[in-house]
Amino acid sequence: MFQRFLLIVFISAAWSIQSQSLQIVNYDSLVMGNAFTSDDIYGKASVRNISSSPKTVKVKRHYNPSNSLVDSNAICWGFCFEPEVNVSPIGITIAAGATNSVDFSGHVYPDKDGVARTGQIMYTFFVDESPDDSVSILVTFEVTQTFSISKVETSNRIAGVYPNPASDFIECILELKAHESAHISFADLTGRVIKSMLFNSNNQKHIISVADLKPGIYLYTTYINGRPESTRRLVVRR
Repeated sequence: MFQRFLLIVFISAAWSIQSQSLQIVNYDSLVMGNAFTSDDIYGKASVRNISSSPKTVKVKRHYNPSNSLVDSNAICWGFCFEPEVNVSPIGITIAAGATNSVDFSGHVYPDKDGVARTGQIMYTFFVDESPDDSVSILVTFEVTQTFSISKVETSNRIAGVYPNPASDFIECILELKAHESAHISFADLTGRVIKSMLFNSNNQKHIISVADLKPGIYLYTTYINGRPESTRRLVVRR
């Protein structure tokens, strides 16, 4: 109870900070998943530089590690980092007046044990050379026994990959519109890209070999016309 009280006080104090340079344009305040099937649920955010000069921005997270839903989570800021990383090692420069809507995602990896749970993570975006120049968002993550993840997947146009965990091959359902191009990349938990391949625009079902990937956890990102559409987790087992 005492730890929870400290966390609430800390979050309230963080929200009182008004950034001189950064503004959150929009973000996913509630992220939902299925308690049985969701292995990666994530929220996005758009960050605007409202100052008159370019700013190099980093992001850090604050959460209660004893919460059984958000105890396994990761931040992506340009690259996706290991779950142990609380502050992005790299900064991304946002031009004056520009908005970055593609580089951030906050991921939670549920246990898939069928138990409904809720947890919160606060993400703080700050100017690298002036950490007090910051703005924060509070994201609620929730898994339920009845939530249909297909609703989210359809809106993102990516139906995920199957099977997951995988051993030799995965299937990805992706419908491309006319004149669109797409590719998928696989990165390890340090953000290093291990494998990348193009999608055949004539097909909706894409068969991808993962036989060349060592057993472990990877983050795969699907790009449409060069822009990241989604980043999710893939487990390779043999």
